[in-house]
Amino acid sequence: MLSQRTTSSQFDADPGPGFVVFLPPGEAARERVRAELAAAGVDAQAVGPGVRVEVGEVDWRAMLGRVAAGLNEAERRDTRLAVVPRGADERGLRRALALAKSLETVLTQYADDWVHGLLAPGRLAVSFQPLVEYPPGAVHGYECLVRAPGPDGAEILPARLFEAAGRAGVRYLLDRQATATAMGAAAQTGYAALKFFVNVSAAGIERADVLARSSREAADAGGLSIGQVVFEIVDAEALCAGGLPGRRHLSAVTDTLRAAGFAVALDDVGPASPLLTLVEDLSPAYVKFEGEACRAAERDRAAAEVLRAACTVVARHGAIAVAKGLETEDQLRAAMDAGATITQGRIHAPPAPTPLEAHEEDLMLRQVRRTAILAID
Repeated sequence: MLSQRTTSSQFDADPGPGFVVFLPPGEAARERVRAELAAAGVDAQAVGPGVRVEVGEVDWRAMLGRVAAGLNEAERRDTRLAVVPRGADERGLRRALALAKSLETVLTQYADDWVHGLLAPGRLAVSFQPLVEYPPGAVHGYECLVRAPGPDGAEILPARLFEAAGRAGVRYLLDRQATATAMGAAAQTGYAALKFFVNVSAAGIERADVLARSSREAADAGGLSIGQVVFEIVDAEALCAGGLPGRRHLSAVTDTLRAAGFAVALDDVGPASPLLTLVEDLSPAYVKFEGEACRAAERDRAAAEVLRAACTVVARHGAIAVAKGLETEDQLRAAMDAGATITQGRIHAPPAPTPLEAHEEDLMLRQVRRTAILAID
């Protein structure tokens, strides 16, 4: 059934009992829409240049998929859908038609509708990956990586998860839920001195003060110190590339979070990125360099020099350079030699449901110290 909640979120209208109008781009497409609806057992009526379907006990996901299968790509893009409340007057009809959306758009939104189910407490999980500092060769903290089941039940990684949330219009809500879940998981570890890195999208933060307040409450509830929380801005590069408005928004977010007592990290920064020119103004505690560039430093002398220069800039402005995505001892050694004082990657440990056990941590740190001794002076 096309529920009121689904209709409102998908079509930006509140139909109550009503009907949907398909508006194909031409007569041929209209006849194919009618034929596919008839094949799906749906009663459709011709209405002006469109096709009208009463809202009822219809599997709309299957029905829209059936209609789309009978149209070519251009027709799917150009066929629009409008939801009209029953009894709507001429003005209401015009308004509904003005809010019509592309069939292609609606299909994409339906495909991402599973994201709504992840907004309930307990649906998201957290994996922990250690960040190691040298010297002295110790665990500095853990990145809290949010995981979730996809529509097929398999684990879905954050990038795809938040892309789907953006298409479904719930990016902000999912970001809030992910942040609360990550902080709750961090609090349950019982570590009172380690840092916990929590990923957030600055572009998705409408009110940084609201995020700061809710995060403080979550930390207090779990017994986590505010000073342990590092908000890791995953889209700082994109905002920087977006020009002055993006940079201003990024600056406002980082200023608000720092003022509330949280540390800030800029994630996935390129060693030659223009974002480095903003380090002094943004005052992050950490700059995490993208994995590909960090791995390249081991095999490419020019890449190593660029990373070294970037680490120098970061240190000059009082931030800590983090090399991420490291997979081998040679990459670890090259990152240390370039000036990264914190490292992260599968060379240490893959993301796992719990932090490292004591014996696992001991083995990892022995390797780090051995690698550091062999690093080039």
